[in-house]
Amino acid sequence: MHEFTGLSTSFSSGSICRWCHADYHDMHQCLRACTLSLRTKEDYDEVIESEDELMMEHHGIKYSCLLNTLPGFHTTLSSPPGFFHDVLEGVARKEIHRLQQHLSRRGLTREDLNERLARHDYGRTDDANRPSALSPPTGSTIGNKANQSWLLIRYLLVVAEDYGDANSPEWNPFRLFSLLVESLTKTKYTDLEVDRLEESIEEWISSYVTLYGVEEMISGNGRFKSSITPKHHYLLHYPHHIRMVGPLIHLSTFTYESMHLTGKAKSYITKCFINLPLTISNTYALVCAERRSRPYLEVTPSKPDTVSTSSSPLLSSLSMALPPILPSCKSIDYRGTTFRIRDLIVRSMSGSIPLFSTIESIVHLNNSWHFVGYELLTSARSNITQAFLVKMTNTPAITPITSLYSPFPLALTKNVIGDSIVVLKHGID
Repeated sequence: MHEFTGLSTSFSSGSICRWCHADYHDMHQCLRACTLSLRTKEDYDEVIESEDELMMEHHGIKYSCLLNTLPGFHTTLSSPPGFFHDVLEGVARKEIHRLQQHLSRRGLTREDLNERLARHDYGRTDDANRPSALSPPTGSTIGNKANQSWLLIRYLLVVAEDYGDANSPEWNPFRLFSLLVESLTKTKYTDLEVDRLEESIEEWISSYVTLYGVEEMISGNGRFKSSITPKHHYLLHYPHHIRMVGPLIHLSTFTYESMHLTGKAKSYITKCFINLPLTISNTYALVCAERRSRPYLEVTPSKPDTVSTSSSPLLSSLSMALPPILPSCKSIDYRGTTFRIRDLIVRSMSGSIPLFSTIESIVHLNNSWHFVGYELLTSARSNITQAFLVKMTNTPAITPITSLYSPFPLALTKNVIGDSIVVLKHGID
């Protein structure tokens, strides 16, 4: 993005941030968003017009971005952050490595942790993102793809909970970071929530600097490396961008990039390395765009069937009048997301606690598709906020597909100490 917008790709001298004038040393001192001096269109244009190489280098500008000639576009205003690149492919790897080191010191070796991750039941909705075995890290990070890092952020505290200490200083930065990821993946915000997000980011970075200091030794070569990276700094700007353009999850290309491995695999099989990857990526991008632009009521059931109300104990137990025969299906595609029997949904909220229910049947009623299932008794966990203890009940629940509180199907799973839990995929609005 820096090269695309004409900014310097060197992070050792001059302004290293594409949104403010912070240099390498400021990055370790400016830990609050209000202390940052933002770039402006006027400052940028003045530096470009001066053609002074030293001034341009000082401001981290290499050349004027060609897109600045377009109406409504300017480098200082029109380059939103890349959440998946900055967080899941950047900061997350460092945080996972830090937590792994902490768990190792408490007796959970990397081999034992890998065994737990391998045997953990992630459910249908997360099994495709099952993390690879954690290998010895290179430097101060650990290798994982973005989707695997996202899953690890959500499940690592659950899988290793019995080796963690909610009151330990090493546990706190990762817990705060997992909350940030949950908040940054929300699909809508109130002004108060954005203010709280800004405070949370500042608290997390401050706790990180307090715990790990400004610099750390790179083992083996006697050099020092900053524990705070530009990607840590970028997060300070995220609330500002959310206020400007809305939830960043809507600006991500992660969905389209996820087909990269599929395209490479098909190219390898067919021995076609030029046209096929382009065709696959273009086709998938169009399919995703079409799915996400569908009207809310447009759904496509697979293998439609019918169900008798009287022969279904669950349908009979609902406190509402139902027709004797209802159209039904075993799975349904709603705005590009497939919901199946035995998935979980968030049907509503009770304060800060999501109320879950199972999907036992999918029926068509009153011109809309509904999920019919059983309510789950939900309680919060004290040290893992995105994971909830749940217990099955016999209380029936019916939820219109258009009234879902969360756009993602979830799965019931168990952690290593046997509790039934549900782990959220993203921040609940």
